[in-house]
Amino acid sequence: MAKTKGKSSTVSKKTPAVSADPYDRLQQKVQARKGSNKYYKFGEGKHVLRIFGFTHDGETEYSVEDVSHYVKDANRFIPCGDNCVICEYREEQIDLVKKALQPSTKYLFNAVVRGQGSEEDQQVIVQLPISVVNGTKKDPDNCIMATAKQFNAFDQAKGRDYTIIRTGLDIDTRYKVTPDAKSTPIGMKVKPVDLIALQAKNRAPLDAGESEVVLKTLKKKYERT
Repeated sequence: MAKTKGKSSTVSKKTPAVSADPYDRLQQKVQARKGSNKYYKFGEGKHVLRIFGFTHDGETEYSVEDVSHYVKDANRFIPCGDNCVICEYREEQIDLVKKALQPSTKYLFNAVVRGQGSEEDQQVIVQLPISVVNGTKKDPDNCIMATAKQFNAFDQAKGRDYTIIRTGLDIDTRYKVTPDAKSTPIGMKVKPVDLIALQAKNRAPLDAGESEVVLKTLKKKYERT
């Protein structure tokens, strides 16, 4: 059995020391927007999840889009929202730069991650790529939504767990998605997070200082003389 290398992380309640590095300061601000929620990070290997819904404005919802830009030179993901400084910058660039700065879309879900071995189950917010959620043209059934409605998989009492196996890295990353054969109760008390409200907070525009840091990094990389 492959060993799970995924982990969750929390933002410390203590106020972090102010970094001398401008990108570290920006990252601290981005992390602060996320609050103290746990985010599950997928590593290579086996992961067993139980997804469940949340309520927003009186309606049951299951997920929300998480759109961001990866700035490689700074090794940072920057949220893409209204008045996105990176989107505005890339519109004026050549196609090669536009492609490098294209935002990526993933999906956030409330979930319970099943512990393996001596590990306990834990509630987290999980970030899943589009291929795991909706499949691909080449393999449309290898995804969560291929069976979620049929099995009522997100129901806390009679839903189903999904086993997701990740192999490879970067562009060679592959996922295998398999629903459990039987329905089971979620097995623990959970407190759903309103992910729509959370993303509204995360996607707030960068302030002037944050935008300046991002633009300086982009210009240094793409506007060499």
